[in-house]
Amino acid sequence: LVGWLAALLYSWLAIRVLGQGSFLIAAIIASACSIGLSLLFGYLLLGLVRYQHSTQARLARRAHQDGLTGAYNRRYFFDLAERELARAQRYEMSCALLLLDVDHFKQVNERCGPICGDQLLCEICDACTETLRQGDVLARVGGEAFAVFLPHTDPLGALDVAERLRERITRLGFHWRGQPLPISASIGVASLRNEHLSLEQLLSDADRALANAK
Repeated sequence: LVGWLAALLYSWLAIRVLGQGSFLIAAIIASACSIGLSLLFGYLLLGLVRYQHSTQARLARRAHQDGLTGAYNRRYFFDLAERELARAQRYEMSCALLLLDVDHFKQVNERCGPICGDQLLCEICDACTETLRQGDVLARVGGEAFAVFLPHTDPLGALDVAERLRERITRLGFHWRGQPLPISASIGVASLRNEHLSLEQLLSDADRALANAK
């Protein structure tokens, strides 16, 4: 609107200074030019805003996600798990933690190469994501290690989730260069108890359970 009014003012001043010309024709031309330029600059500005928002979203994802698998990274997972654990303790809700480790992953890398290992980890992450509920939190916390935080989940429910994950990975049907590669995983389960005062204690129990599963 300001640009349109300025264009009309300049057209009127030009006609007054030159002493000739039609103000109506000048006003029509000035209006068309100002509207066209406004639409152009508005389109460019909206494009810049969209680009800025998409860039910020990508940076946020990179800060939270593992670069290979797309799961949450270790740092973000622990921050989120600590908040969820504190909420569960405050409101006396159940929750559980799973630690998942791919069996014989080192041998897979040595036998087939790191590209095969990377693809395997991505497919395992996808399989876990398909199996878990929407509110469950999956993260890659080590080379071939994943962690899952299960809010609102009792011990029996946590064991059921772990078994479904283990079976899903076993039935993955992973192939490398046309050859089937049998895959399995070990999972340690720890459910929140009264003696768990911190996330480290819950992780320690899950880690011991994982060692027993191995």
